[in-house]
Amino acid sequence: MGGKDATFSGELASLYCDRIIALPQEKVVGVQPEATKSNMKILEIKVKPNARVAKIEQTSDGSWVAHVTAPPIDGKANSMLIAMLAQHFGVRKQDVSIKSGASSRRKRIEIDE
Repeated sequence: MGGKDATFSGELASLYCDRIIALPQEKVVGVQPEATKSNMKILEIKVKPNARVAKIEQTSDGSWVAHVTAPPIDGKANSMLIAMLAQHFGVRKQDVSIKSGASSRRKRIEIDE
């Protein structure tokens, strides 16, 4: 397939060596334009715990980085991340949830607006 990363949508399949290979539907990089619920965003965020200053920034490639002052112990960094994202997007804390990566620095976050 050429070694290039590509984004595919719909039911796209490729014939390769007499076999059908299903390709991934979408690669998560930043905010997903389509959502299953009415106003839902899915973010992929890299979290940096024990930072000096708490901030959330979006890089030029569309990915997100969150600098969290809390340590990654007993879910403190995750709780602070949820509070920071809720304030940044102007939603309640219960509208922000970690879908995957609760114990990782790379997290997939769902935000209901």
